[in-house]
Amino acid sequence: METSFINWFGAIVSRMTENSAYFPSVLIAQGILESNYGRSRLSAIHHAYFGIKAGSQWKGKTVNLSTGEVINGNSVTITDDFRVYESPEQSIKDRINWMMDFDRYNEVEEAKTPEAQAIAIQNAGYATDPNYANKIINIIDSNNLKQFDKNRDIMKNISLAISILLLTAAALTMYKTLKY
Repeated sequence: METSFINWFGAIVSRMTENSAYFPSVLIAQGILESNYGRSRLSAIHHAYFGIKAGSQWKGKTVNLSTGEVINGNSVTITDDFRVYESPEQSIKDRINWMMDFDRYNEVEEAKTPEAQAIAIQNAGYATDPNYANKIINIIDSNNLKQFDKNRDIMKNISLAISILLLTAAALTMYKTLKY
């Protein structure tokens, strides 16, 4: 079950993060942690793999469920409204866009490694669990999730190479135009 979830969810996350600053391994690990490998009610029924609370700005569907939080160092259970999605892809896209919408997550986008990105997510206040980053990093390591980052790195290198080729072609065209 867990390997199947990782392969299925990992393929979707990899495809959706190709041109983003987010490491697929981090999003996959967050999905694993937040949804218990897709077994949570929130993910299995409502396609919500990241446990994003609805908040006052959310205009979509919601569901009210209980969740574990750490408040003042104490683990407590609360109920809150969570975002509901029509598909896993919608959940992943919202997770990416949601972080891009808040300046407090700028360091997440600037992180150079999955580990640094997990720490930046925790430092920005994504979760109340003080061990959130360590849990994400442990999930990445124990499930070999960095394998999903390779495609992202390859696509970034291809994009860079194409950009260089286009700039070179433009420079040559300008040179030929100005030469004559």
